[in-house]
Amino acid sequence: MLLRICCAIVLFGGVIAAAEPTPLNVVPAVQSWAPAEGVLNVNLAGVAVSPADSKALKAVAEAFQAELKSVDIGRRGGRQAAFLLTLEGGDAANPEGYTIEIGDRVTIRGSTPTGIFYGTRTILQLLRQGKPLPKGTITDWPQYKHRMVMLDVGRKPFPMPVLKDHLRILAWYKMNELHLHLSDEAFGGKYTGFRVECDTFPGLTSKDLFYTKKELREFQEEAARMGITITPEIDMPGHARVFTDFWPDLKLANNSPSYLDVTNPATIERLKKLLDEMIPVFNAPDFHIGKDGRTFGAGKF
Repeated sequence: MLLRICCAIVLFGGVIAAAEPTPLNVVPAVQSWAPAEGVLNVNLAGVAVSPADSKALKAVAEAFQAELKSVDIGRRGGRQAAFLLTLEGGDAANPEGYTIEIGDRVTIRGSTPTGIFYGTRTILQLLRQGKPLPKGTITDWPQYKHRMVMLDVGRKPFPMPVLKDHLRILAWYKMNELHLHLSDEAFGGKYTGFRVECDTFPGLTSKDLFYTKKELREFQEEAARMGITITPEIDMPGHARVFTDFWPDLKLANNSPSYLDVTNPATIERLKKLLDEMIPVFNAPDFHIGKDGRTFGAGKF
């Protein structure tokens, strides 16, 4: 009996010794957290960049410095803390990964500016909780390569400032792609939207709200600074009432006006001209066309 009690004590002690550290309250959860003794109280914060990386990390550092003001760390008391951003020692195998070392100062390492940027999101989430920063080392990288949100701006007009708010939300949670659904129809086809300025077919563009090419290019530049790709979508040959209202001769015969007739050479010719103008507006590696179709004759498209 005594032997069993002793064994139970040893096993219980082993469980305690192997207990996991208290996880950090950040979203998404980090891959690894190794706490150390003590905390870092921050009342003022300056952002420095390693000299070799000053050009590559300039935009990230400036954004981080501005955002530190928004967490109101000036009321916390404690000591001034320096944040150092560096590409030295980053893990090249995880280009969106980062390491944060919290001691008497905070060092954020990554192999790319995007990795460093994600590290700053983690720090900002911790600071917004109003507590001192726990000392220790955070190692993090995304589990999935593609982390996307789709926003349907075709059916519902979203002003550009709202799109920029979505960028900040995506960046906060380390998402890396915003899929913009730029054309569609709603309310049984009574409302249609084509949200991009179009020079080839000016009458196609929505009158209530659209984005100029200049606005879209600036929007993509802002997204890129946050590690976000803007993937465009113009829906065809289905969900195409915006096209058939503009080109009634391209409607699929004996079907809903939501469908283009892709067997009509004029359909292919006009859509090709449209895409020849639209594709260069965007710098994403992909351009989505939806591809909704309907059975027609012996085939589907």
